[in-house]
Amino acid sequence: MLRRKFERLVQRRLLSSEALGKAISESESSKQYIEEILLKKGIPKHGILSCLSEFYNCLFIEYDEGITASRNVLRLMDPVMLKAGLWMPLAVNKKKAEVIAYSPDDSALTGKIREVLGVDEIEFKVGLPGDIVRIIENNFDLNPDFPTTAGRTPLAKVRTYLAERRSGLAEQRTALARGRTGLAFLRTGIAFITIAATLIRMVGVGYLSIIEILLLILGIDAVFDGFKWYLPVRKDARRILDYSAKEGPAGYTALQVSNTGGDPIYSRSEVVEHADALRAGWSKLSPVERRRFLANDRTDMAEERTFLASLRTQMAKSRTGLAFARTGIVFSGLGLALFRQFHTSGWTLFDIVLMLIGALMTIEGILEYFPGR
Repeated sequence: MLRRKFERLVQRRLLSSEALGKAISESESSKQYIEEILLKKGIPKHGILSCLSEFYNCLFIEYDEGITASRNVLRLMDPVMLKAGLWMPLAVNKKKAEVIAYSPDDSALTGKIREVLGVDEIEFKVGLPGDIVRIIENNFDLNPDFPTTAGRTPLAKVRTYLAERRSGLAEQRTALARGRTGLAFLRTGIAFITIAATLIRMVGVGYLSIIEILLLILGIDAVFDGFKWYLPVRKDARRILDYSAKEGPAGYTALQVSNTGGDPIYSRSEVVEHADALRAGWSKLSPVERRRFLANDRTDMAEERTFLASLRTQMAKSRTGLAFARTGIVFSGLGLALFRQFHTSGWTLFDIVLMLIGALMTIEGILEYFPGR
């Protein structure tokens, strides 16, 4: 059948009968499409397409970025399935479909197309395997050999998830800053309490004690208010919102996302083998192909920004831990100073409690610091 398909090349003296036989044998042994072998031998592409058009009695079609399918059709199609079967629907109505295919005479393929598209009649156009694959990839917004996740729309979706994660990290950093502000207010309250307690224990209670009592009340209120700001943040700080950069194999890969119904799972695609060579010929790329490369670059930079935002959040957690440790040290220092300065009395229990609370706060603050370190 292959000889009959390309007999016209022999008749037009573009190829000898012997050379055609060798090409057929090479195709069968190497599992390559014979059209690709003929192209490598320098046979004009239009000559090969004319043979196919005559053999299948239908028009031929070449790859062009302007060949686009209906969006309503594409959203129901799987590009992997289309590339495996080497066919591509261009237009579909209730009973008829216009389809590009490599083997329009394949009854199994025809049956599958009818089943997938839900039509009775198919108007075929024939194309070369490489052209059909490029038409499929172009319609799904992909550069040659790129995975389906490397299209501009899937990449935009990934960037949206990354932006959402960065917003969550920024919100958490803001909450941590609020917590540190609360701790600063708490330390101010401790300073008031220190002044009031020291004055009362040094000079006793008198008609001027109203000042110390006022300071004591203000200090206690500031401590409670500081804790009120900090404790919700302390609880939220245990919520994990970090993001680790997804390392893939060396080479040109695309960031992809799965489990979009829940917490997104990020991963890297397989290496696109010819991507570097394709990009090296930047001036030869079409504007659409360049935009696809730039979309992937923007996604990679968005991932880097998200990773850096995650690091900043981890360091914000550490700073909050250190602020809590400093507050604990203030508590302990105050309790120890009062304990050593004054004789044992009813206030001694207060001094010990301050030291214990301060020690616990210092330990917890240091423990919060180490993960970020």
